[in-house]
Amino acid sequence: MINDYFVLGEFNAVCFECGAKKKSGQLVRHWKGYYVCPQHNEPRHPQDYVAAPRPPSMPPYTQPPSDLFIVTNFPPAVPYDPNAT
Repeated sequence: MINDYFVLGEFNAVCFECGAKKKSGQLVRHWKGYYVCPQHNEPRHPQDYVAAPRPPSMPPYTQPPSDLFIVTNFPPAVPYDPNAT
């Protein structure tokens, strides 16, 4: 059937897959963005939506543990008096 008839709000279009001339209301949008006949439309593959797992978040700065302790026995700068008020 030739699709050169008038339909208000529609226009002639061509299927991207088979090249058949159709009215714009008869075509559907393919997931890649072009318009095709309904029988040529294919769903998007589910593997397209799979996301890679996120790596664990790390703190911005870490310091390795150290077993070295420096002990100082400096006298205090101000003598401590427990009876002072």
